[in-house]
Amino acid sequence: MIDYRLEQRTIGQVLADKAERVPDLPYLLWEDESFTYADVERLSNALARGLAQRGIGRGSHVALFMDNCPEYLWASFALGKLGAVGVPINTAAKGQLLQYLLSNSDCTDAIVDAGYAATVRAAVPQLRVIEREALAAISGEHMDGAETPPDAAVSFKDPWFIMYTSGTTGPSKGVVCPHAHPLTVGYRVARAFELGPEDRLYTCLPMFHGNALWYSALTAVWSESSIALVPRFSASRFWSDIHRYGATEFNAIMSVATILEKLPPTPEEQDNPLRLAFVVPLPLRRQELEERWDLKFTCNYSMTELVPPAVLRAGEGLDRPNVSGRRVEHVEMRIVDEDDREVPPDTPGEIVVRPKEPWTMFTGYYNNPDATATAFRNLWFHTGDRGKVDADGFFTFVDRTKDAIRRRGENISAHEIEIILESCDAIAEAAAVPVPSDLGEDEVAVYVVVAAHEKGLSELDVVRFAEENLPYYMVPRYVALVDELPKTASHKKEKHSLRERALRERGEFWDRVDQGIQIRRPDGTAAR
Repeated sequence: MIDYRLEQRTIGQVLADKAERVPDLPYLLWEDESFTYADVERLSNALARGLAQRGIGRGSHVALFMDNCPEYLWASFALGKLGAVGVPINTAAKGQLLQYLLSNSDCTDAIVDAGYAATVRAAVPQLRVIEREALAAISGEHMDGAETPPDAAVSFKDPWFIMYTSGTTGPSKGVVCPHAHPLTVGYRVARAFELGPEDRLYTCLPMFHGNALWYSALTAVWSESSIALVPRFSASRFWSDIHRYGATEFNAIMSVATILEKLPPTPEEQDNPLRLAFVVPLPLRRQELEERWDLKFTCNYSMTELVPPAVLRAGEGLDRPNVSGRRVEHVEMRIVDEDDREVPPDTPGEIVVRPKEPWTMFTGYYNNPDATATAFRNLWFHTGDRGKVDADGFFTFVDRTKDAIRRRGENISAHEIEIILESCDAIAEAAAVPVPSDLGEDEVAVYVVVAAHEKGLSELDVVRFAEENLPYYMVPRYVALVDELPKTASHKKEKHSLRERALRERGEFWDRVDQGIQIRRPDGTAAR
């Protein structure tokens, strides 16, 4: 494995080196196709030249609104080679939320699946839209000379992505990531998990999130491994996919592991080629599953803004329940009190971090200097999460101090659910809070105050309005119609008391799952 110096960490330099040194190694496995490192270099070079002819260049902001596919990677790499900035957006976004994401990020162009083109154009009509299905033709026009990348003089500190993460007291924030940031994530993960050319990294997670894009796709680039990419998670196909691609590692979220755990054992599961599973957070019955699946679990603590400050390697922390990782040397991490003073070992507090290498974490929140300044107070980045570290350096995540909900791997802004629901004439106020899920992480619960002029609003009406105006994963499972919401002395919603109340009243909520109401993804498939 080559360890590239900081100044070499641009996607253009790294891919060019891989194409020269290991041209014939497979990089991407997708359905019945296989693409080598040489293929990836040529395809992304050709696409970069084609996009440049269409006016995309250094400093352009381009939305990526696609489901998992090879073109997601070619487009991401091509934009990086041009010095352009990719803006991955969840394909479930629509309406007001999609309009905000596209406008806030100053996107002038979007690369979209044809099926989403109308949704994107409706949100921002002036956006120039390139349909994914046209990318092959655009690349084909420039395959002559595709061995040579565009001459864009891209630096490791130039922005490559703006990744949106859930807001707390406001809308989602755009995390500005220079080239060195996600590439260093790939570097550190590849080293920690001892990955190499013999490994095949399987991911069923969406490319518009950092987990698949950074922890699988870029980790594979760094370690000269292969990535086996599938459209989405399927419990019925999971183990056959693992065998089909000869996967040695997979990335997943806790709910995926929980679903797989509940399946009856099969010969495919019991005799599989895996050696590692990277699951965040770790399954509750980690050791049982390690024995059942004959592999080792790995984990880390991180967020979009960071290179992981705590990583759990294979075989570590078996005697420590709920452990999330172990402090690493290349990132400083402290646990502090409300005055930013470091607390003793095993004492919960807010997690603050800063890197030891420059440009290896995000550079700020796009178009949001106030949020950036607040997050970096006292020269440390404040995560808004609480955790603790023991005397041996093992880290345990405790909870979130920020007003966010984690559902099936999605970070959901409670604030965004509330402002969309409150745009309904029949709803006076709404408050969204997490309720623990049987699959791990959270379910969304909402308390709704019906407008004084409205007589017949029902819980089902709330869900249907949410379904029409929110991404499927933000649609509440639980609804409670109430006369009023508790308020602080400054008349803000008292969320902590509502979170506690939701835990007590979980069995009393109106539950859309019990009502047999199924929410569907944009492609029409049922969402869990």
